[in-house]
Amino acid sequence: MFTQHCFVRKNTPELRNKLKKLGLRENTLDDFSSEWLAVNYGMFISVMPGFENLHPNDIDCGNNEELFLALAAFREDCDKQQWYVMNTDVYLDLNKGDWFRATDINGKYHIGTKIDPMYCHKATIKEIIRHFSTWGRISVQLPSDTKIKGLNSFITNKL
Repeated sequence: MFTQHCFVRKNTPELRNKLKKLGLRENTLDDFSSEWLAVNYGMFISVMPGFENLHPNDIDCGNNEELFLALAAFREDCDKQQWYVMNTDVYLDLNKGDWFRATDINGKYHIGTKIDPMYCHKATIKEIIRHFSTWGRISVQLPSDTKIKGLNSFITNKL
């Protein structure tokens, strides 16, 4: 089950296809004409500016597509497409601190058959935000009169 609620301030067919490849379902009642995309409960929808005011606990990824996809992929029922961090130097192609995305059983980085789970850990939401953000802050490009409600308190309280 997908566990992280988040949204991004963009909406493109390419991004929607990436969400489908992660296993998220699109809301079939949505025409996807709104400017932004939001993910929750294993589904994605298009949303309009102002969504952040109605859902202050959802993580605002700004225009950071990589952060959005990493958070959207976060789930508790499988490892595939999850981000992992190496805890030690034991493999030739992965060093301590390296990040990799887990694959299915046939892939190079399958947790359990190709990568021993005792040598790595699934990246936490906090680690994902730090890794995919600029200097530990979510990089959002907005007009100067726009405020992001809840983001500063999220960063201060959760990071």
